[in-house]
Amino acid sequence: MNKSKHYTLMFIPDDNGKTFTLKIKRYVLHSIIIFTIFFIIGLIMLLYKSGEIAAKLQLMHLMKIENEQLSRENQNFKRLYRKLEDVERLSAYIHKLAVPAVKTSSEIKNKKPEIEKGELAGEAVNNLGITRSQTIFSSDESVDMVSSIPNIPPVEGWITRQFSEDSLGLQAGHLGLDFAAAHGTPIRATAYGTVESIQNDKFYGLSVTIRHDHGFVTKYSHCSQILIKDQDNVKRGQAIALVGSTGRSTAPHLHYEILKDGKNVDPANYLLVHQK
Repeated sequence: MNKSKHYTLMFIPDDNGKTFTLKIKRYVLHSIIIFTIFFIIGLIMLLYKSGEIAAKLQLMHLMKIENEQLSRENQNFKRLYRKLEDVERLSAYIHKLAVPAVKTSSEIKNKKPEIEKGELAGEAVNNLGITRSQTIFSSDESVDMVSSIPNIPPVEGWITRQFSEDSLGLQAGHLGLDFAAAHGTPIRATAYGTVESIQNDKFYGLSVTIRHDHGFVTKYSHCSQILIKDQDNVKRGQAIALVGSTGRSTAPHLHYEILKDGKNVDPANYLLVHQK
């Protein structure tokens, strides 16, 4: 007996309406079944792979967030490290101001038992050239005193020439520090003070001189532009001029001097932040 090449589907309505039939060839029905099976399998695999992709995307997103957090923490760590370095430098500087030099045993034996008010502070700050009569001060006055000492870098740059004294005297040496910096870089007052003079000569070019408390005077030379006027009161860190190459100069730089009681001293001894 030969198998039928068709399948007959009969549709019977519930309301006893007209029935109808549908003949489908055997190979067509088989093809539909096979296609449906493969379609379902493919759909299942697609959903599975989609889940894997979604999970990987979620993982990548979490890793990105974690990486950003680590980057922020790293930046915070660097800032804290720089602040710690600044605190250490400031601590050393305050120690230099506030701790007396170690005395020899003979000096200790000959020392009178009475210690006058401000004596320890006076001995401590002698290294910075501050007289003993200036060492009796309150905590607020001590802050003002430190702010009046030229102890911050005058410009963002690097030192190219150090202070030097020649055996023949200061006039044969180099009276200050030279800071190399880009043309137009702001020059800042290193302490509170008053503008004493603004000059322009062949050697130092455009220069500013500022007088501070405790006998300090600072000079800033080879400027391209002056930002303040004669007799102005300036604050510590205030921009007073711009780096230039005026006067006897081969490249933009700042020549910076400190005078204590009329005598040139090494500015590097007063810097809270030493530059190389």
